[in-house]
Amino acid sequence: MKGIAHFATGMCLASFIPGVVQGAANGGLVIALGGVAALLPDTFDFRFERYFATHDLVIEPDFVVETPQEVADRIAKIIQQTIADGVSRSIQFHPGKSLASLAHRTYHVEFDHLYGEVRVFNAVHQAFGSAYAGPIEGAPDDGIEISELGGPSLRFHRVSNAAVVEFLPWHRARTHSIIVALIVGAVALALAGTLAGAAAFIGYLGHIVEDHLGHMGSNLLWPFTRTRVAGARLLHSSDAPINMATIWISLGLLLLNLDRARVTPLITAAPYLLLGVFAPAALMLMVQLRIALRQYVPMVANPAAELFSEIEDGMTG
Repeated sequence: MKGIAHFATGMCLASFIPGVVQGAANGGLVIALGGVAALLPDTFDFRFERYFATHDLVIEPDFVVETPQEVADRIAKIIQQTIADGVSRSIQFHPGKSLASLAHRTYHVEFDHLYGEVRVFNAVHQAFGSAYAGPIEGAPDDGIEISELGGPSLRFHRVSNAAVVEFLPWHRARTHSIIVALIVGAVALALAGTLAGAAAFIGYLGHIVEDHLGHMGSNLLWPFTRTRVAGARLLHSSDAPINMATIWISLGLLLLNLDRARVTPLITAAPYLLLGVFAPAALMLMVQLRIALRQYVPMVANPAAELFSEIEDGMTG
């Protein structure tokens, strides 16, 4: 989900806590704390975790003196070493350097599952390189475009005799944990009281649940577990209709909760929920379903789509 959708969800969830809406009517900000807490997991990742991650290889090619073939050879060597000794290794990709425009610095990396090859393509120079790496699993069929500074990082693990690709190994590795949600709630409780603690916990937890509906999954019980659990694979964070429906439902329920806190409510709940909230959201979800059916193969083949969307959202959020 995009940051604005997480924020709306956090505010909505906080409004269901008894006393929070009444506090908001008196100028209290606890309800906003739910939205702020919902932004924290990705804030922790993209503002802190990514900068503490270590990598075995940093790819920032200088296409004036280095060919795509040489870049492909370097990537393939890391994968071959992982397959040979079973030690996990990571690669951080950056755009090329020493060239004037971003277009000249952009390049494309593909991992061929069938032939076990790494392929690097620089469109501006029409240059191509390919190197044998060994059996590869888990990479998107259409590859990755390296165009963002501080772009994607990959970690390779050996499973049987193949290298399995893990995208953004630092993302959702520790922060997207129910245990961390409890800690955030406890800190808010200690600093600002029971309502603040509840709002912070439920907002943070709402973010984790929404993200777990996607492909990447989360390490839900860190620090007691070390690996991410696969997500439900129901959506991508870049799906515009899903984000719009989430925001619409969240704001609709928030408005209803605010109205019900009035001495004399103005909204009749049943028709409002049916016609004003869920019917428009259902139309948005139908649009998403239609898009999914038309793009079924890409959605299955490229679960990394949500990851690159989160990179963009994290860099700009």
